Amino acid sequence: MLRLFALALALYTAVSLTVKEPGYMDACYYFAVAENLAQGNGLMEPFLWNYLDYPDRLPHPAFTYWMPLPSLLAWPFLKLLGKSYFVARLPFVILASLLPIVSYKAAELLQETTSGQGKAIPTLAAFLTIFSGFYVVYWPATDGFAPFALAGGLCLLLLGKLLEDGSPPLAFLAGVAAGLAHLTRADGFLLILPVVFLLARPQKRRLALCFLLAYLILISPWIARNVASLGVPLPTSGTKTVFLTNYDDLFSYGKELSWRSYLAWGAKAIAMSKLKAAWLNLQTALAVFLMVFLALPFAIGFKRLCALDLLKPFWLYALALFLTMTLVFSYPGPRGSFFHSGGALLPFTTSVSAIGLKFLSDSWAKRRKIAPEALWRLNYAAAISLAILVSLFVLYRALGPGQWNQRGEVYRQAEAWLRHNSSPEAIVMVSDPPCFYYYSHRPSIVIPNGDVETALRVAKRYGASFMLLEPDHPRPLDSLYLNPHASEGLKPIATFGKAILFRIEP
Repeated sequence: MLRLFALALALYTAVSLTVKEPGYMDACYYFAVAENLAQGNGLMEPFLWNYLDYPDRLPHPAFTYWMPLPSLLAWPFLKLLGKSYFVARLPFVILASLLPIVSYKAAELLQETTSGQGKAIPTLAAFLTIFSGFYVVYWPATDGFAPFALAGGLCLLLLGKLLEDGSPPLAFLAGVAAGLAHLTRADGFLLILPVVFLLARPQKRRLALCFLLAYLILISPWIARNVASLGVPLPTSGTKTVFLTNYDDLFSYGKELSWRSYLAWGAKAIAMSKLKAAWLNLQTALAVFLMVFLALPFAIGFKRLCALDLLKPFWLYALALFLTMTLVFSYPGPRGSFFHSGGALLPFTTSVSAIGLKFLSDSWAKRRKIAPEALWRLNYAAAISLAILVSLFVLYRALGPGQWNQRGEVYRQAEAWLRHNSSPEAIVMVSDPPCFYYYSHRPSIVIPNGDVETALRVAKRYGASFMLLEPDHPRPLDSLYLNPHASEGLKPIATFGKAILFRIEP
């Protein structure tokens, strides 16, 4: 297992050295807050990326939408080793490199139930986790991918062991893992659901209480912070996304997001949104979790193993996650939440697929009357090769033109202009405030999903002086982008590629 850890560590370190920029909002956000912590500024956001909680001013208390653990992990590394994105990624590289060991152990335990022996199946599961396709480029990012996958996967594995045979210390450890997962992502509370299997068995209820105690111990300090800073145990702004009728309304200002507005959308539109979410999430499950080629081996393995106690927490969490991201969070789910939280499933999707591939090889060899071991070795090598190819393709796409390492170029150019033509405190309206802050360290607010009048109203409230309108902008501002001189309140003063910088007139 040490060699598997070393291989993963080498791969994800190499990814960190080649994918040099955060590249997207979440990674920029967690890095910016961690940097603020390292500078002694506390859990504060020097930007606004949504208006769901109607913040009063900048800076603004952090984590009213997301959870804090990714920033808390990066913080001590930035404090001790220097403020660079590579340094901030070190804990995520290490945590991601531990995930294949969880997969190895899960496969080893599942293999024992089939009377199988040897290291081939556990090693295959670990390799499929290391070369995990779409996840490879995200594991080292300053985001929740690696910590949630590790904590969530370990929690599900320990809960499975508790159903077979466990002890209070093991239950406490499982609760700690659940707490860490919840501190990484708000939907981590779904990991508590498999406790129902323990509660259903009188002899296991003591273990369930140990689990819940550990979970509460981990989550309580964060609840106390929220009460002290925000006046509530857990922020509710994120729950407004339940009522989205358009994903872009996540960035709206002054728009009602409630049961009343949602039901007014109409039953047909609501039903269609759920069906579309289900279809998109199924595609994610097939393409991301199973990399397509593992679908058949997984189906075969799951059919034979699903009744095992060891696997019950996995499939209950998987079902709960799919339904939550389809029926409840129908817009955030398919747009990244299902992808983020699905990382906890990998130790089991890879393990079940590895065992299923062995079943498939033996069955096929018997039908074709060929040597089973030869066919198993061929399929084994093919699975590893395909996983590596998919992972390399994802890396190629990430490093291609306009991708990770080039995404901040417009923000760099805009900040260079602003540095010579405005004060350092001038607030800028942009599409991606966390990433703009990463490149400029300038306060910024998100351009609301609304018309010019809405943008000007928001600018006046928060004191914004400039607006940078990129090709990827809110649809209600299409006419302004095509005709920059159309508004008296916005004066175009510079261009950076296809982006237009406006001065907001008083």
